[in-house]
Amino acid sequence: MSKYAPLADYLKAQAQDSVQLAFGQIDALVNGLPPSARNHDAWWANSRTEDSHTWAHLWIAAGWECESVNRANETAVFHRTSNRSAKPMRRYWWVNHKQTHLDEYAGGYIWSPKEKRNGAANQTYLNLTLVSPGDVVISYADGLIKAVGVASDAHREEPIPDSHWQAAEYWQALGWMVPIKWARLDHPISPKLHLDALADLLPEKHSPLQKNGDGNQGCYLASISPALGGVILGLVADRDLKALTTIRVTPPSQVDVPGQEHRRLPAEQLRSVTPEYIWEAVQSLLQGATSEEFGPSIDYDLLVDEGKRLAPKQVFGIAATAALGFTLKPRHFTAGKGTVCFELLEAAGYKIVPKGEQVEVLEIPNDTEDREWAEGQVKLVYHLKRERSPGLSSAKKASFIKKHGRLFCEECGTDPVEAYGEFGVACIEVHHEAIQVADMGEQHKTTLDQLRCLCANCHRVLHRKLKAQIAHPNALPDVMSAALG
Repeated sequence: MSKYAPLADYLKAQAQDSVQLAFGQIDALVNGLPPSARNHDAWWANSRTEDSHTWAHLWIAAGWECESVNRANETAVFHRTSNRSAKPMRRYWWVNHKQTHLDEYAGGYIWSPKEKRNGAANQTYLNLTLVSPGDVVISYADGLIKAVGVASDAHREEPIPDSHWQAAEYWQALGWMVPIKWARLDHPISPKLHLDALADLLPEKHSPLQKNGDGNQGCYLASISPALGGVILGLVADRDLKALTTIRVTPPSQVDVPGQEHRRLPAEQLRSVTPEYIWEAVQSLLQGATSEEFGPSIDYDLLVDEGKRLAPKQVFGIAATAALGFTLKPRHFTAGKGTVCFELLEAAGYKIVPKGEQVEVLEIPNDTEDREWAEGQVKLVYHLKRERSPGLSSAKKASFIKKHGRLFCEECGTDPVEAYGEFGVACIEVHHEAIQVADMGEQHKTTLDQLRCLCANCHRVLHRKLKAQIAHPNALPDVMSAALG
């Protein structure tokens, strides 16, 4: 891409038909004008011939011409020549707040000095003069994206806000201010958790983030591409769609970046990952399977059998690959509190905890009735552990509904939803085929076809029959096969 493309994009984004730009503003857009632009009027000519003036070709293609240039004052005036009714292109910005973010949210603005205190230019300060009404601003503070805003007006010259008194000794008294309508996020986003989706889209110069995902403290306001802006809006929409609605920003249904394989999948597609796929993914990892696409967890753990921990995004990635029929990569979806990924993992019966948090493992059996039933019988305790395995019940029920269209007791035929309404599903429990469970070893992998959906009454009767068979294996050889009725 030509270094002058951002100038053409900026002009294309303007709502008005004439705009005056300082050379310094154009420097910020194109990463520095060449000396010839400051020394020769001919550089600003609106060339339409096949020559080397590619910068002029770009602004003409965008529907603009350079009307006049004043090299003494270092200003250029451009006017629109076509597409006067075209809708301005929205631009995206990323602001790195420090201690001022709460004041700027409350006051509805961003502010920076015009230059560094020593008089040196700072292009990320000058960027405030390039913001247009309707542009989207991503707010980053304390390692998190905490808000999204929309510019409500162009920049204006303003003294340092009273609320910035702590930094007054480091900054000049006069600066640029851009009015912003902010929407704070209920679920702030950590860019470090999403570097796989963000890193390739960061600008090469004046990037708001370092390569390791930390904020670039030397950068205040950075121009970011529509592709990167779209990815961030997609992350926000997964967690805080209401925030975007508040500022009337419509998130993209999917974001295209170079290569089809980079697309983030829409939430409705991810919801095809039902509990049985998640349970199978967990069992696969517990049996020693690995995934080349997904690495260890960074911030969260998924708790599975007997307190073992797995990486939530890895589990979901393997499950989604099976559910959707193609290999998912980390860039296809996001993980973290408030995401569809975590929502579906928790709905499947798994608990997600911050990495390193100690969680008490519940003793099984954990209620009076089960303890009395299993007392003194190692096999019965093991049977209960299998039945209470995290995610097992949700997986079997989802598989059963997919096959039969509804839940009912496989023993007596009772349909609890028909009898009790939507809350009747609580009456259906998952039961291991008793004889197999009693004899299987610790390394045995349970499959969903070894499970039955039973009403609570039939389940308890079968448990009693199982205990009788284990206690008196010779005296009651046919107890499990006898009808319950």
